[in-house]
Formats: sequence, structure tokens, C-alpha cells
Amino acid sequence: MKRLVITSILGVVAASASTAFGQGYIIFGGGPHTVWDFSPPTPGNDTSFDTTFLWSSTATVAAIDSIAASTPTNGTVAFDSAAAWADFENVSGDWQFAVDAGTGTNVYGLPGNLGSFTYDDEQSFALSGSTGAGEEINIYVIAWETDGGLYTTLAAAEAGDAAVGWSSVFGYTLAGAPPGSVASETVVPAFGFGAVPEPTALALAGMGGLSMIFLRFRKANSQSRL
Repeated sequence: MKRLVITSILGVVAASASTAFGQGYIIFGGGPHTVWDFSPPTPGNDTSFDTTFLWSSTATVAAIDSIAASTPTNGTVAFDSAAAWADFENVSGDWQFAVDAGTGTNVYGLPGNLGSFTYDDEQSFALSGSTGAGEEINIYVIAWETDGGLYTTLAAAEAGDAAVGWSSVFGYTLAGAPPGSVASETVVPAFGFGAVPEPTALALAGMGGLSMIFLRFRKANSQSRL
């Protein structure tokens, strides 16, 4: 069911752009084949998604959806997107959505070719809420179907129950402000997202397949009697 009220954790960024002083710096991006879109009609790497990440300096396990620590790249695990978005809001520990301390806005990594993505052309940025260079944090990345530009923000994606997927948790060590320090790149664990057909649709599809088999069987039998 679509939610009419969007909680502040998704719909509202920091009240004002905070200073980057004392913040740790990070680069956000993923190489080819990081994000897989297993939606029909052409499953595979796609460019119709946006990404962001959640991070924590203390939490080590992301309790996202009760059935999986991350979503696969082949679409074999079915889950409820609305429940997943609710889990993002209420995830255990102190996970928080990434905000660029320099701009005070949510961080959105835009898609490139073959399931890649990048934020601010892979420039390092100050992560709001971090304490500085050398801080070790844990991260997991989420990606959602933008549906032709309809769901380009967290608030819109949640309100529309957009198809969403997430990576497993990985670690990252924040750097200091450039040019004195350079944030490092790391490999984001590959994951997938996509729309899962409703059980009734699957049942109807199965019945349709059985009907075709039955009709072919009857046709074969009738021809054999000629």
C-alpha cells in the first residue's frame, strides 16, 4: 500500500548545509556489473536506477529484510518492496542515509554503463555526521528502479514502493579533506533489484501454460485419429 506520509529519515535532509570541518571524506561509486536489474523484459545490467548508501560507525549487521542480508543478481529471491523500505527506516543500530556535509543534501549515485554508478563524478565529499579521517564505518548500498524518472528521490521511491535492492555490508575507512588526503575506492558487493510478479500473476501464467499444453495434446490426439 502506498504511504501518504513520508518519514523524515527519507524525505528530509539536514536542516541546513553543515560545515565540512571535522568530517571524514569518502568516494561513492560502483564499477560495471555492480547493480543488476532483473526486471522484465530484458534482465541484466541497466541504467534505470539510482543509488545511495546507509552507514554506521557502530552497527555491523544490516537487518534489512528478514529473508536476506542482500539481494541477489538473478532475481530468484522474492520480497516485498514496501516492507524493505519500511525496514530501511527502522533498521536496527544507528544506520543513517548518506548526506553530503558540503551541500546538506542526500547523496545519489547516478547510473552509468553496465550497472555502474557514481556520485559527483567520483569526487570525494565530506560525509555528514562522521568524525574525521581514519574513522572506520560500515556501509550498505541500495538501488531502486526510477521508472523513467518518476522515483529519483528517496521520498518518491518510498512513496511509490519502487523496486529496490541492497548490497551486503562492507567496511570503509574515511579520509581527511583533500588535497592533503585522498579518499580510497573499494569494491561494492554486487546486488540486484527488480519487480517481482504478484502470486496471482504467477498462478495465472502457470494456468495459461497448462492450457497451452492441454490444447496441444488435444490437437495431437485429434490428428492421430485421422
